[in-house]
Amino acid sequence: MSATISISRQVPFRADRVFRELAALERHHTWMADAEAVEIVSAQRRGVGVEMIAHTRIGPLRTADRMVVVDWDEGRAIGVRHVGLVRGVGRLSVQADGPDRARVRWDEELVFPGGHLGELAAHAARPVLEWIWRGNLARLEAAIASAGPITLGAP
Repeated sequence: MSATISISRQVPFRADRVFRELAALERHHTWMADAEAVEIVSAQRRGVGVEMIAHTRIGPLRTADRMVVVDWDEGRAIGVRHVGLVRGVGRLSVQADGPDRARVRWDEELVFPGGHLGELAAHAARPVLEWIWRGNLARLEAAIASAGPITLGAP
């Protein structure tokens, strides 16, 4: 059994500005409460093929979540395949929702190891991860707001 999670949040920023923050993969830990660090382990830093490890912690549970970027739709979405202990796919996307608003969406389908115990873990993890990730999207909004105005040509 897998844990399927889909959440979204409207944010008061243009979609291109939100995508710039999503594209800064190595900074995701600054707004993801469950990520202690994100380490890019490939020479490539952007686009399909980037390999990274998110060092995650939820309570006493820790894991090194190995991921490969499998989809990069510039300005719109980044998709990853989880290839570590927990497997599955994830996607962060952004869509304009007005002239100065966007909707950020986070979709994950995670498969936990351990057969029947993994099924129980997936069932138990779903509401916890939803709660954490909703907070993460709020922190993403705060991170973008605290960055101040973006000037043309700024990364």
